[in-house]
Amino acid sequence: EQYLIGVIESESGNYQSKEYYKVQAIISRTYALKHKTKFLHEGFMLTDLVNCQVYFGKYYQNPKMKEAVEETIGLVLVDEEMHYITAAFYSNSGGQTENSDNVWNKPVSYLRSKTDPFSIGKNNYKWTKTINKSKWLSYLKEKYDYPIEDSLKRSKALNFRQKNRKKYLAGWDSHVLLTDVRKDWRLKSTYFSAREDGENIILKGNGFGHAVGLSQEGAMNMVDLGYSYTDVLHFYYTNVFLIDADRRLYYLLE
Repeated sequence: EQYLIGVIESESGNYQSKEYYKVQAIISRTYALKHKTKFLHEGFMLTDLVNCQVYFGKYYQNPKMKEAVEETIGLVLVDEEMHYITAAFYSNSGGQTENSDNVWNKPVSYLRSKTDPFSIGKNNYKWTKTINKSKWLSYLKEKYDYPIEDSLKRSKALNFRQKNRKKYLAGWDSHVLLTDVRKDWRLKSTYFSAREDGENIILKGNGFGHAVGLSQEGAMNMVDLGYSYTDVLHFYYTNVFLIDADRRLYYLLE
């Protein structure tokens, strides 16, 4: 539980409400228990980095964090088969969460795309990036053999629109995964549109992070609007159950 206090402080900052810290406590506890054997082959359980959960190890700055952990002690999220859920979270959904299979190629029933009005207008809701048009086209040609000589295909790659989240740039037949584009160009999200602007293209994007599961800024906003921590969890994770971890084994053995 001391570990959780440090994770909350590292992942959420020092200026949120106790109700939000309860949200973070439950998803961080669920994550830790689900992945505690992830690195046993290397002699430890979890890292203190973003490939697990960020942990600076302070856990003493804000008493509300300790209280949030104590008041939710043992509570975890499970699916219909009583397995710990993948309690994924990120900064901001950009107004729409993402399907797990569009990011990790694995469909999960409780990680489905949905409209997220609570993330709209928050700090990481919008972003812009300018890229040289020739470099953009060369990237598509060299990595994906994208037919930039075809005027229609070229136009689709330079003037790309996403009203709703998509998996591929310029259509599924392009085979250009937006998750790869995000990684290669260090974009804040895959939820962006592109347009030509002289020798450049302008990417205008929404959100920050992979967008699967819980939006931290959206959750913070929900709490500020008066929603409870349970409301937040059930909004971002579909058809999950909040139970005591000690009771989970009892349900599994039934």
